Amino acid sequence: MKTFTLIIVLLFSLSATPATQASLASLAWNGFKVIAIDTAIDVIQDLFKDKVTPQKVAALVRRVSQLDTQLAEYQNQSIASEDFDTIKEMIAGLKSVIKTMDGRLS
Repeated sequence: MKTFTLIIVLLFSLSATPATQASLASLAWNGFKVIAIDTAIDVIQDLFKDKVTPQKVAALVRRVSQLDTQLAEYQNQSIASEDFDTIKEMIAGLKSVIKTMDGRLS
């Protein structure tokens, strides 16, 4: 009886694994989108400040660069292309805004 129970538990675990992996991937992607939006808010807020320090701009460059690297990792996963493209465009826009901010420092 123990063997039969163990086999059923193993079969259930194996069949649930892909769904669990898909859920975790979806959860990670949603978390990534939240971080990307939070970064975008910070960049836009700093764009409209009277004074931004070079250190702050450098920190924003690092954050956006990290987002870009993480986005490249998601590219091979099965994410809705519309979502992926939207985040990709947002990151490109953030790079442009940061470049403008960096130009103001000169």
